[in-house]
This record gives sequence, C-alpha cells and structure tokens, in this order.
Amino acid sequence: MLPPVYKSVELTHVRYPEGDGLGKLLALASLAPYTIAFGAFPALIIFRRELQTMVFCLGLIVNEALCQSLKRFFMEPRPPSCAILECCSSFGWPSSHSAWVTFFATYSTLLCLRRLTFSDWLSKWAAVVIPWPVAFSVMWSRAYLGYHTWRQVWAGGAIGCCNALAWYVISACVFIPTFRTIEDHPICRYLCIRDSSHIPNVMLAEYRHSRVVRKQNEFEGR
Repeated sequence: MLPPVYKSVELTHVRYPEGDGLGKLLALASLAPYTIAFGAFPALIIFRRELQTMVFCLGLIVNEALCQSLKRFFMEPRPPSCAILECCSSFGWPSSHSAWVTFFATYSTLLCLRRLTFSDWLSKWAAVVIPWPVAFSVMWSRAYLGYHTWRQVWAGGAIGCCNALAWYVISACVFIPTFRTIEDHPICRYLCIRDSSHIPNVMLAEYRHSRVVRKQNEFEGR
C-alpha cells in the first residue's frame, strides 16, 4: 500500500529563503491578517460588544468570500515559485491577503474620518495612518516571497479597497440605521451589545462612569 500524501495547512504556512532577514520580516508581516482576524476582532467582540465592530468583521468575511469565489472563477495559477512554496494547488488571482489588508485599512480610515470621534487630532490621524504601512508590508510580502505576482497583489489590493467602500455605504444605509432597534432587543440587552459611535470620547465616558459607580458603591458601603 502506498504511503499517504501529506499536505500542509496553508492558512499560516509561510516560507522565506533561509538567511534572508528581510524575507523573514516580511513572512511575519504576512501573518498580520490572521493576528487581527483571530486575535484582535474576537477580543474586541467579546469584551467590547460593539455593533460597529461586528459589522466591520462581517464585511471582512464577505470580502474574503468574494475573493475566494473570484479565485475559483478565474483559476489563474500562482507564479512558478509556488512549487518551492508548496502552494500550487490554490489559485493566485486575486491575492486574498492583499484584499484583506486593504479592506481593513480602507474601512478603518473611513470609520476614523467619518464615524468615530477622538479626544485629539494626533490620536485620530495615528488611527488613520497606521493601518496603511501594515497593509503595504503584507502586499509586498506576498510578491517578495513568491506567493503571488505583483499583478495578483495589486488586483487584490484594488478589490479590497472597492469592497471596503461598498461595505461602508451598505453599513451606513442598511446596518447603522437599525443599531438602535438592535440595541433594544432583549437578547442584545442581555448580552450588552451596543453602539457607542455616537459618544464623542468613549474611553473618557467610561472612565468617568467608572469613577461615579465606584463613589456610589463606597457611599452605599458606609
């Protein structure tokens, strides 16, 4: 009987040339989408329970599903280097990594500029700018490491930006007007699901509320 053929899990299977410091750095950068998707977003949803975060996460899922559908429709192969990287079994156009990070960066920018409020301009522009170097480093990594051609990378980036713009319009027209109704639903009240985007400074508001509650507890405990 022939021995079984083993395949690696492609989700986080990233290779780089041995001894290539830049390649190692870019390989780590290419894991940013997974860190955000499986680390930051679950933590935010569990501990913050903001409707805006949930809509953002849903948009990323829709964006990823669309990219995977496009890959299966066009069936464009990856570059020849895929043989060394053991990823030739999947298609290359568009780069889903690039689409993911540009969706994240574009939607974050739109939220920061049009929906969210900040205590000072420095915090606002830091939130606007920081996602973009991360996005471009991920895009660079996909071409540099040989997982995609530059054409596939830029196609993914453009698709991610367009999807983010479309999702922002959809969320503004469809989801956000229903936030108040969703908040008032018994299940959402029980789970403390909320929308805080109307509060000018959420951190300051929560800090002040925490101090008020503490003083009330101290007063009642006397």
